[in-house]
Amino acid sequence: MGEINLDDSDKRALREIDDETLRDLIYKAATEGHLGELYRLPLSACGPHVSSKLHQFNEALQRYREAKSAKNREDKRSDAIRAGHDLSSAVTSMKRRMENEEREAMRFRIDDNILWPRRFDKHLNVRVHYRWRTSVEDEWRSVS
Repeated sequence: MGEINLDDSDKRALREIDDETLRDLIYKAATEGHLGELYRLPLSACGPHVSSKLHQFNEALQRYREAKSAKNREDKRSDAIRAGHDLSSAVTSMKRRMENEEREAMRFRIDDNILWPRRFDKHLNVRVHYRWRTSVEDEWRSVS
């Protein structure tokens, strides 16, 4: 189905990325027309959202490299800069999501190991397990 919580591998990759370094490398890539040193950051390991933005940025850089006329090159460079900004924003939003999940995990947790239904019909039932506590000191309560 889809994941409710970020994977531990996604979180590790997000923690490895310094926002300032990312912005600098995106600017350098947009100037040079290729990803270059962005490959040393674990962007493709940050989940599907960031991976898709990285792919879009790479495609925009390719269109920029292939542009011939000065007007077209300038337009494609602007597109690449915009795609780079989208990539940076995706990383920032995923980091915010990670921080929010970690904060909420102290009091509420959803088991995102949800099994696929055995059959599909009009009345689809899916069981979701979760646990919660009113404060960090309280015992966990769960619903199965």
